[in-house]
Amino acid sequence: MKIKKFTAKDIKEGKRLVFEELGDDAVILSNRTFKDSNGNVAVEIVAAIDESINKEAARAKKVVKENVESTNVMMSRLSKQNVANNNEIIMGELDIIKTMISEISDNIKFKNLATLGNLYSLVYKKLRKLDINEEESLRIVNRLSNIGNIKEIDEAVYEARKILLEGIELGKTIQKSNKCRVILFVGTNGSGKTLTLVKLAIISKLIQNANSLIVSADSYKVGAAEQLETYSSIAGISYRTSYSNDELLKIISDNKTKDFIFVDSTGFTQKDKEQLSQITDLSKMIAPDIIYLTIPATISELNAKSVLSNLKSITIDGIIITKTDESETIASLLTAIKNYKLPISYLTSGVKIPDDIEPAEKVILGKLAIKD
Repeated sequence: MKIKKFTAKDIKEGKRLVFEELGDDAVILSNRTFKDSNGNVAVEIVAAIDESINKEAARAKKVVKENVESTNVMMSRLSKQNVANNNEIIMGELDIIKTMISEISDNIKFKNLATLGNLYSLVYKKLRKLDINEEESLRIVNRLSNIGNIKEIDEAVYEARKILLEGIELGKTIQKSNKCRVILFVGTNGSGKTLTLVKLAIISKLIQNANSLIVSADSYKVGAAEQLETYSSIAGISYRTSYSNDELLKIISDNKTKDFIFVDSTGFTQKDKEQLSQITDLSKMIAPDIIYLTIPATISELNAKSVLSNLKSITIDGIIITKTDESETIASLLTAIKNYKLPISYLTSGVKIPDDIEPAEKVILGKLAIKD
């Protein structure tokens, strides 16, 4: 293995130097920021390259090529010999080729495995299969190696969860006080926003004996107001529909004796600037005490970052991760949330009202992110 230290003015330039000299298969082992002799901020990067990786990939490609040639020869012979079971033989050979291609794919996807020990390689591979990006996966594994004395995979997974959750904060939960609290729910279409609002409204009534009002400010989705009104009627919670921000302000003003006013906003698409502008205007006009953002556990890291980036003009007091029962992992979502330093308040796991919701806890988040 070849290890080299690089110094640059920032991390972007440092990475460029690393990949220019060591190639695309280089692994960044560590980086730190310091001040040089002139007092300027600089970055030091330690990187390594395992020169055996390219050789292994080349050997794998050679084997695939040989198998393809072998299969072509066999198919030629079969056509000449007119073997009755030729389809079965051909399928067998194709399976071998598929296996070899899969192995090459793994060598590329997990290219850093050769630089790690056996246990840490298993952890790294597990993290990458959970769609945790390469940089975060390497950071976690490097931290594990610094801890040392980890011998079992279960212990490594336990520690990996703690490292992944570093920087994750727990957000506000609903608490009854001596004044009316306005709670605004925002979220993308299909994120489970309305159902989550109903769950929390019913919980506040059952557990805190709260006198609440549910308001639908969603004038776009067909049947949204009617659905919310039905839920409210069944739960015995007061309900109003608002068709404008001015009307919503009046409703809030007229109901200041309530403990909570739960406001359901219009679902949005993160690429629709007009919808985002409306959500921003709504939040500024009513100045709610709490704004909850619902994000489904099934969302990709890329789309989660897009949502969070486009809502930077709104002060999110707590994220509610919905549909955790529909996702194998929330690891990549946690990575996105951590980048934007937003707290997580609740988790929902189904459609049962009000059962399938609970306050966020780090132990639960860790197990939902990296399962045993």
